[in-house]
Amino acid sequence: MKIAILEDNIYFQQKILSLLNLETDLVHVYTDVDSYSSSSIYYDLLLLDIHLNKVNGIDYIRNHENKQLFIVYISNYEELMIDTFNSNVLGFIPKREIDSLLVSKIQFVRSKLQKINMLSLSIVGEKIRIRESDILMVYLSDGIMYLLSENKKTYRLTYDTLKETQQNLTEHFLRVNNSYIVNLSKITSINNKEHSLTLVNGEEIQVSRRRWGTIKSRYISLRMGDIHEKEL
Repeated sequence: MKIAILEDNIYFQQKILSLLNLETDLVHVYTDVDSYSSSSIYYDLLLLDIHLNKVNGIDYIRNHENKQLFIVYISNYEELMIDTFNSNVLGFIPKREIDSLLVSKIQFVRSKLQKINMLSLSIVGEKIRIRESDILMVYLSDGIMYLLSENKKTYRLTYDTLKETQQNLTEHFLRVNNSYIVNLSKITSINNKEHSLTLVNGEEIQVSRRRWGTIKSRYISLRMGDIHEKEL
C-alpha cells in the first residue's frame, strides 16, 4: 500500500511512522501541501492533519481531490470532524488516540483496497493487474495502443484496436473519439460548446459529435451521484 503522511509536527510524524509497516508499505512523509502536491505518486491512503501551518487540510482536499484514493484525518480538532465527511474519507482519528486506533484503521483501508476492481490487461511481454481507479485513459498513437495511469506511468498494450481494448475494461471506460478511451471518474469538467472534456491531469480531449450525448449524460449522472453521496 502507498501511504502519504501530511503532518507538520515531527513528534506526530514519528508516532505515526512507528505504527506503520515500513517493510511492506511505501510510506512518504510531507510537512506541507506544496511538497505533497508536487509529488508524482498517486497514493492509496493519505493520513492528513487538518491544521498545517496556515493551510486547512479540509479546504486543501476540497480543491485537490484526486491526489489519493482514500483519506484518514488525524487531528486534535475533533469539533471539525463533521466537515471532513466525503465519499473517499474513511475516518477521523484524534491525535490523542493514534496508538489505539491507527493500526485497525490501516487494516480497514487495506481491506477496502482489496475489494477495489482489479483489471488484467496484456502489455508487451506479460500481463499486468492494475486497479481500475489508477487508469486515466487508453489511447492510440501511430497505430500503437497505450495505457496512461494517474501516476503518469505509460504501458504499451498488445491489443489491436480500441474496440478490442474496451472489451477488457469495465463500463466506467468510455470511447470518446477514434483514438481515446477515458475513465469516466477522471473527467473533471466538460465543455458543451467545444464538445471537449478535461481530465484530472489537465489534458483536454475532443469528443466526437456522435458520442457527445452519451459522454455528457454519463458525466452528469456521475456528478449527481457524487453529490448525493456527499449529502448522505
